[in-house]
Amino acid sequence: MDDIVHLNVGGVRYTTMRSTLTRYPKSMLFSMFSGPWKPAAQDADGTYVIDRDGPLFRIVLNFLRQGKLCLGDGFKEWSQMKCEANFYQIQELMDAVVASETLQTETAKKEREEEDELYDKRYDKPAPETEFVVITAKVNNYTKIGKMKYSGSREVLEKMPQLMSFLVPFVSPEDMDEHEAEMFGELERCGEIEAERNYELNRERPVHPMDIFQEVTAQGFEVCGYWPCPINPDCERWIFSRPVKRT
Repeated sequence: MDDIVHLNVGGVRYTTMRSTLTRYPKSMLFSMFSGPWKPAAQDADGTYVIDRDGPLFRIVLNFLRQGKLCLGDGFKEWSQMKCEANFYQIQELMDAVVASETLQTETAKKEREEEDELYDKRYDKPAPETEFVVITAKVNNYTKIGKMKYSGSREVLEKMPQLMSFLVPFVSPEDMDEHEAEMFGELERCGEIEAERNYELNRERPVHPMDIFQEVTAQGFEVCGYWPCPINPDCERWIFSRPVKRT
């Protein structure tokens, strides 16, 4: 008949079967409860006293009952648990504790890496390469004299005929190529080009700033900045940007 055993482990009382305590023949508990060597310490009620960690013995006892390690989420007392497994000389328990600790460590590391990767994607995503067009306009509404400066690439400028018609002096068709070459040369040297002239010169269609802005936005640019000149209310600056298109 299997005996019922009452234990007091570190002040925590347990009740179990002798067969449970003697499950592993090479363990200290097997020697204590099956062989000639009996636990010396018993209290007045005949309860066996073991001076070890009382709460952790619950894990030891459940391992003896089930043959597997049952730990709650976020278990942290790995060092003490290994001490208990070593004291009771249960190698199977020691192996299970080490394996569970390793798994928890690797899982936590993987979760941190995934969180870091998610953070990097969300917050540290490098900004796409961007190109800008800066247009500075100064208009005297009385004289109709305007000044416009362009900063950007030649490729973009060539796709905006209204802006080019303002930046290139009004000359005869035979001289246009020469003046365009001078304009692009200045753009390549300085990164910008500017011109000042009357918006209502006698042309087939007078240039208006809105026409130029429509050309810029038609190329995929969006306004990303605007500044009025603080010392000159007739002067304004717009910055347009778009991601660089790679072919």
